Amino acid sequence: MAGVHSAGDIQIGYALSLHGGSSRSVKNATPDASGVCGNAGGTQTGWNIKWVDVASGAGGGSELADLGYWLDDPLTADLRTGSARALYDHNNTQSLWFYMFAGAKGTLYSGILPGQDDEALSYHSTGGLSATGSFCNPGDWFCDGALELGTVGSSKGGAVIAKWSRHLLGAWRHPPTPAPWPPAGTFGPLSPPQCPGSLPDRGTVTVREICPPGSGAGSGVPRPPATAREAGAGSIISTSTPATLS
Repeated sequence: MAGVHSAGDIQIGYALSLHGGSSRSVKNATPDASGVCGNAGGTQTGWNIKWVDVASGAGGGSELADLGYWLDDPLTADLRTGSARALYDHNNTQSLWFYMFAGAKGTLYSGILPGQDDEALSYHSTGGLSATGSFCNPGDWFCDGALELGTVGSSKGGAVIAKWSRHLLGAWRHPPTPAPWPPAGTFGPLSPPQCPGSLPDRGTVTVREICPPGSGAGSGVPRPPATAREAGAGSIISTSTPATLS
């Protein structure tokens, strides 16, 4: 597993898309005096990465970079929305799943960022959407559409903006007052979270998760409670008590 945050989303996405299918020597775990591991014999394709967890990923760029709110350096240039989306083929993950975790906190300058944001990145980026737009939690006003869990796209101007291939929104977070989503009675309680890689209940924010495909019987990881309903990309589950992603 690889875990990344913010611009790390671009870095690992770029590496996988452009170089993740290349052949390389299999290394041993014995570094030499210079710290370089030796060859164990044979070759492999790509790296030993099974999936990627992304916390507030910048794969779609930030409007703050567009408008010059950050230093004018190479990283900021890559973080402009047009640049970040054109740097590499986001759909080419070498068949690895990117599990996205989106944040919504906002601050005084959040009006610059479209839709819900974490003070630096909007949902269109942190949710893995293939186009920019103003996306929010269901029930919010003045947005193009809701950021949907799982692999489901989001509405914008009558069209559906798809998520990049193998990008799955696993959870979103917001201040303690829950948004009016999902409908009451649709989901069962979860305590503690049971998705693979779930984090413990720390009592600060509400978390809703969607377990990735393959997390059912026979995969060696716990299933959600029986009251959770099945959904296209996996099982959506909702905490009945606050939890946290950080």
